[in-house]
Amino acid sequence: MISIRQALGAAFAVACLAQPSAAQVQSAEQQKCLQSTATASAKLAKARAKEYAKCLKSAAGEDLVGCSAEDCVASDASGKVGDALAKLRDISSASCRTQPDFAYRHPSLVGSVVVDETIGLFDDVLGPDLDDVAILKSEDARGAACQGKILKAATKLGLTMTSLYDACRKAAVPTVTSAEALADCLDAITADDSGKVAAAERGIDAAVAGTCAGLDMNTVLDGSCDGAPDLGDCVAERARCRACRRASSSDDLGTDCDLFDDGNADGSCTGVAGRCNGRADLCDRTFDEVAHPTTHNAYSSIEDDWFGPNQRYGLTRQLAEGITSMMLDSYEYEGGLWFCHGSCSYGGPTTIGKTSMVDGLSAIREHLLVDPESVVSIIFESYITEAQMQQAFTDAGLMPYLHEQPVGMPWPAMQQLVASGKRLIVFTDDSAASLPWHHYVWDFAWETPYSFESAEDFVCSINRGDMANSLYILNHFLTDLVGSPQLANQVNHNPLFEDRALQCQTESGRLPNFVTVDFYDIGDVFEVTDTLNGFAQCAE
Repeated sequence: MISIRQALGAAFAVACLAQPSAAQVQSAEQQKCLQSTATASAKLAKARAKEYAKCLKSAAGEDLVGCSAEDCVASDASGKVGDALAKLRDISSASCRTQPDFAYRHPSLVGSVVVDETIGLFDDVLGPDLDDVAILKSEDARGAACQGKILKAATKLGLTMTSLYDACRKAAVPTVTSAEALADCLDAITADDSGKVAAAERGIDAAVAGTCAGLDMNTVLDGSCDGAPDLGDCVAERARCRACRRASSSDDLGTDCDLFDDGNADGSCTGVAGRCNGRADLCDRTFDEVAHPTTHNAYSSIEDDWFGPNQRYGLTRQLAEGITSMMLDSYEYEGGLWFCHGSCSYGGPTTIGKTSMVDGLSAIREHLLVDPESVVSIIFESYITEAQMQQAFTDAGLMPYLHEQPVGMPWPAMQQLVASGKRLIVFTDDSAASLPWHHYVWDFAWETPYSFESAEDFVCSINRGDMANSLYILNHFLTDLVGSPQLANQVNHNPLFEDRALQCQTESGRLPNFVTVDFYDIGDVFEVTDTLNGFAQCAE
């Protein structure tokens, strides 16, 4: 029987790239941007892989105190993954003042892709829930050692593949004129002229024949390679999938990774491995059983030059950093549709700020596109017609992602939303909403008041909606005409924040679903939603 490795060798042409004629290459500054961000991305992947391996080792040795293996993966206790992400953003800011005409995406989006696809390979191989799959040394020392060896070999294989793409890309950048030309560099993985991929693949076989010899690999692995007749072939296929997805998403190549991974268009490279918003342990919960970190006036940011902003960073970075729900205000102004606050013309449209609805919604689409396990929700304060709202979503390419929730029906599990691809849930305060995806928010939710001027004003009582509804909006921000970092700093930190969230949960007997803040980057909104979701933070 011809192996996948042999079939792939015959299926793909051995070529690095073809240079289109009569086209202009990128400037020296643009080339520097592409090269420097690729280097930073590679360092981020290594940092994420190293931290994951530490979590597996700690879980196997029962060294985690007060947190689980999955908590460890999510926590980045050493801060090294966060440091690498910050370095990627800093390098992009310094090197990409003149953005390339192709193969460039927002650094937060690229960082999210690199992290997700790195962990995605481990989920493919070991399984998506480290709490379930990690073998304890005290119970099966050889099984735990086998898992460690397989993870190490899979990491080397994945990093080797992406390094071959990156090397070809580096050589190509000075001459190519399109992302499509860079896509040919994926063939460097299949060609493997240096033999590095083959050597890394032999590492999988060596682990199986050595450390894992005699073990039932079905009990060692719980990912998509569970039961595979040739584990090395399977891991190599998963690594090709993840390397292709990382390159295609980061450089906007438009490559069909489902064909690239094994030569067949068989749905084997969807990117879905068993996480929901980054956590395997959220997947079995229904949407209304999850606490979602939520940004108030999400569009109004310092990054986007708003006056009196409510956030520091724009929508792309918010989503990349773990925000899963956003409050947005929609307006019509001078024939266009905009995110504005109060009025698009108040003080002059450029004084307060305005963001194109289509541009903002397109940023959400980009996030959903590169992270197929993400579930996102929007709560609109709407001053446009429903027909205009539909047009904006159509123009942004979001219609295929929209979930439809009948009033009074149970919410689906998060994994059902992910599997269906309908991963965007839209609420509106427009009582005339009638489209099946355009949900009148007060048919589904209730909220606390929101006009708080000091922490002493915080209450948990109902403002709008009906407490019989299944979704609970916990407004946790201060306003003095507008929000500010100084006000956020007063209330976004624990223990005040967590104490209030738990108090409101106790008083109502309900889980706060949308924990809504100004300046999400200040304080502890993610720790608070983790607590509400029953997760813990790991510390070194």
